[in-house]
Amino acid sequence: MHVNKTYTATEIAKELGFKSAIALNHDLGNRKIQFRQKDTWLLYSRYADCGYVEIKQEVLDNGKVIYHRRFTQLGREWLLKIYNKEQSKTSVS
Repeated sequence: MHVNKTYTATEIAKELGFKSAIALNHDLGNRKIQFRQKDTWLLYSRYADCGYVEIKQEVLDNGKVIYHRRFTQLGREWLLKIYNKEQSKTSVS
């Protein structure tokens, strides 16, 4: 297991069977796990300090600030657990 590895939303989306990171991000938004502020998805305060994501700031030559969010291994496992529980419920029914 790569403890220090981080994952993009695209990698997590593919692992969970979403068509894209956009679809995953919208689903997480609908579940009230994250919200969009300007061009960045941020976790709600309930999850923000749990170590699920790392956000790095990049300042472009033109002065624009871009935030890069990556899920930590802990965050990946957390999302897998959320979606696997949901799949287990629907497959039992």
